[in-house]
Amino acid sequence: MPSVDIIDLNNQKVGTMELSDAVFAAPVNEALLYEAVRHHLAGTRRGTASTKGHRPRPHGFDPQPPVAPRRHHTRPATPRLFL
Repeated sequence: MPSVDIIDLNNQKVGTMELSDAVFAAPVNEALLYEAVRHHLAGTRRGTASTKGHRPRPHGFDPQPPVAPRRHHTRPATPRLFL
């Protein structure tokens, strides 16, 4: 059984504790550990202003600029204009 030291707030050793093999010697489920790490890292990438500007864009992502509003239309041409 593994043992660990118990240390107080003054960084003094005050004792030891035996750890249970049923808990600390159990086989590691690597798939579950991988998912837990991915979940934690995804939580750090929340959509705040500080993270959205630094994220890479997908390949070929090129948004078109917005179309300007057409407020002033030209007058229709009349035959007398060209005389």
